[in-house]
Amino acid sequence: VRGAKRLVLLETDTVVLGDIGEVARIDLKGHACGAARSCSKRWADIFDMDELRDEGIQGLDPERCVASRAIVVISLQHWPQVRENVLGWIAKYQNSESDLWTGGMVQ
Repeated sequence: VRGAKRLVLLETDTVVLGDIGEVARIDLKGHACGAARSCSKRWADIFDMDELRDEGIQGLDPERCVASRAIVVISLQHWPQVRENVLGWIAKYQNSESDLWTGGMVQ
């Protein structure tokens, strides 16, 4: 859609009961994207923290809640940054000798 400023991604099993426009208008506080926290899992439950450190990735809090993939809002102004970050993580995973996170590429 021409002129759109945001992209709202929904997982296929997500049910929207209200105005999705409210989600699209949420204040991202300057961030490239936003998602709800899902504290049923922590980063340490998904990521192999030792393996990430071996790859030179530091500063991640293993007890931090993961982001839910059910609803994600992306600023199209920042899309190139989001795309490069995602592709960078995929490349790290593909080039690693062992799994950096559980679930393979679907996480």
